[in-house]
Amino acid sequence: SGSGLWPETGAYGSSKCLAPRRSDDEPTEVFACYDYGNESHQLEFEKHEWGKHGKCAGVNDANDYFTQICSLSKAPLASTLLFRM
Repeated sequence: SGSGLWPETGAYGSSKCLAPRRSDDEPTEVFACYDYGNESHQLEFEKHEWGKHGKCAGVNDANDYFTQICSLSKAPLASTLLFRM
């Protein structure tokens, strides 16, 4: 999952909330890296993540947000190494 991959806004930090560039509509599908069984539960969890975190991440839309999270979840070590450079 993408825990910890969101801007820290308001009382939680000093990041600026960057609204979605195309659409702030909720996700309508369960993305592969969130597919752990109960589809309706996972979709509700994605909606929660999008509402709490994705809408301030400066992405195009929910699809862009979750596609990036799933990509990062496939290669977390490589991502960590990039951030250290």
